[in-house]
Amino acid sequence: MKQPLGFEVCDANGIPLACRLNKALYGLKYASRAWFEKLRYFLVQQLKFQSSKVVSGCLFMLVYVDDIIVNGDDCSELEKVIQCLNEKFWLKDLVKVCLRTIGTCQHGKCQAGKHLNGKFSYLTVVAGSPLGDGTFYRQIVGSFQYLCLTRPDIAFAINKVSQYMHQPYDGHWTAVKQILRYIRGTVTHGLVFQLSSVSLTGFSDSDWASSLEDGQSTLGFCLYLGDNLIGWASKK
Repeated sequence: MKQPLGFEVCDANGIPLACRLNKALYGLKYASRAWFEKLRYFLVQQLKFQSSKVVSGCLFMLVYVDDIIVNGDDCSELEKVIQCLNEKFWLKDLVKVCLRTIGTCQHGKCQAGKHLNGKFSYLTVVAGSPLGDGTFYRQIVGSFQYLCLTRPDIAFAINKVSQYMHQPYDGHWTAVKQILRYIRGTVTHGLVFQLSSVSLTGFSDSDWASSLEDGQSTLGFCLYLGDNLIGWASKK
């Protein structure tokens, strides 16, 4: 590897030396394969995983760089695998993000809600009085963005409150609290995947420059594999 700026060392002839790495660094072209081989070795040699086409007793692991989705037909085995992976690599379990978001916001005792109203469409840059410190607002909305990975029902609302991260107002904070109440009331909601066809179907829509502030549109789309929702977004 080329020596980083400020840490160059030359040989006796003044020629810059190259670094010989003891481990893969994130971002190098060899890093992805090195990580795959390390993860594969741990799964096969230590957890005794093996490829199989049997119908029952299967565990599926989708690996995208350092993001992993684990699924299977045995919850106890799933917990064991996640625990072993955490002991080896230290994981951040996004399953707990929903409850942690409610708890850290000190709204654990707030009234649960079952619906999100349509007032998010009418949020504007100036909504009441500005918040003294927007750091907490940005932390909560950032946690919401993690939840959007498995909660398409809040994608539009999160898209709206995310537009005011720079200078949030108390009207924006009221909208955030409504989302918190909705999450508390629907904490057990999630995506359901079932056996169906493998045909792809997509839906999309736009509100055609509904923003009175900048004339931009909000786009929404969802993608189904058979009857299963596999992709969605709400973007301005």
